[in-house]
Amino acid sequence: MNNHCPSGLKEAQPGCTIFSLFEVGFSNNVPDAKLPHLIREDPLLRKFPISTGRLSNNDEFKLKDTVRIALKLPAPIVVPAAFLAMNQEQARALLETAEVTAALFTLCGAVGMEPFPRLKEALLRRYGKTAEEFSPFPGGTLKDIVQDTIAETNNARNSGPDKTPLWVWWCTDALLDGTHRDFGLASQLWERGPSIAIVDSISVLHLMIYKQFTDLPDPREAASSALLWVPPYTLHTAQLEEVSEFSISVMEESPRSLHPRFAISSCEWSLDQAI
Repeated sequence: MNNHCPSGLKEAQPGCTIFSLFEVGFSNNVPDAKLPHLIREDPLLRKFPISTGRLSNNDEFKLKDTVRIALKLPAPIVVPAAFLAMNQEQARALLETAEVTAALFTLCGAVGMEPFPRLKEALLRRYGKTAEEFSPFPGGTLKDIVQDTIAETNNARNSGPDKTPLWVWWCTDALLDGTHRDFGLASQLWERGPSIAIVDSISVLHLMIYKQFTDLPDPREAASSALLWVPPYTLHTAQLEEVSEFSISVMEESPRSLHPRFAISSCEWSLDQAI
């Protein structure tokens, strides 16, 4: 039993609500007598069970919803999301397979990537210790990119008529494990509303990831369900695009150094679209 006493509870700004998180055990049945006095008397006291160790995606979602209810905020549109990608250990083993390396050599060579073994090292940079550390683009994980995009979308919605926020619930485990405590809720949300499936195209060559992909529930609202299929050459094309954009910016800044026929006033394009 670990009790963390609150500090600075009376320093809140007017109109603000301060929430303090306390680890008091692994059950929502902790007796009130076991709680510190200040917490026990707090009208906003909420308790719920969490798993041991690092806060899981499911526990994080429940924590956010508990805070929302306490603040009496409107219910969000919950978008379940599945993340199907290998970890680095799985990727390293898969990239030793002759059939896989042959297929990737043909595909990646078509966009100018180097052959094996350098290709293997380039592809391994996409993967981390867990599936959610998958980083097919420069600057962070794909999960972080999705989260940032949702945050921007919610900011835009705040200025519109429909201010209902969007919440992404990363619930891959709950969707694929029929014994999971949230399997029913995750499956229901996935089948009846919008959803996001992020699939690494290399990872589906791994038998376990392929099975996960085929085991996902079929959404009834396909028009509002997004499938993000990530090709193997994203880091390479992103680097090419950075080089191209730099070259164009140099030419734009120094138009007099160019032949008049090739002077550039403005040039905006996407290498991804060109490919």
